[in-house]
Amino acid sequence: MPSVETGRLSTDHIKADIERGDIDTILLVFPDQQGRFVGKRLTGDFFLHDILEGEGAIHACNYLLAVDMEMEPLPGYAYASWDTGYGDLKAVPDMTTLRRIPWLEKTA
Repeated sequence: MPSVETGRLSTDHIKADIERGDIDTILLVFPDQQGRFVGKRLTGDFFLHDILEGEGAIHACNYLLAVDMEMEPLPGYAYASWDTGYGDLKAVPDMTTLRRIPWLEKTA
């Protein structure tokens, strides 16, 4: 695998990389209670049009923040349970954390 840039990327840089085909996948993730990354895998085009130029966020189920290691729901959450339901949360990316992922080809 060829070496890739590491470190922070500007939105202009990531846009150019996507348009050139150097990046085709963006991982928009956040840590769950165990520190595992959860979220969504986006195409580069979706990231450009819906995140950078559009709404600027993804939607994910709040279930992801109310489960244990086996993905079993934990009791005691007012915002998420089988009794009250599991709704969506809006996740707005922090663009200052945007980086290439060197171990995944064409991914940031």
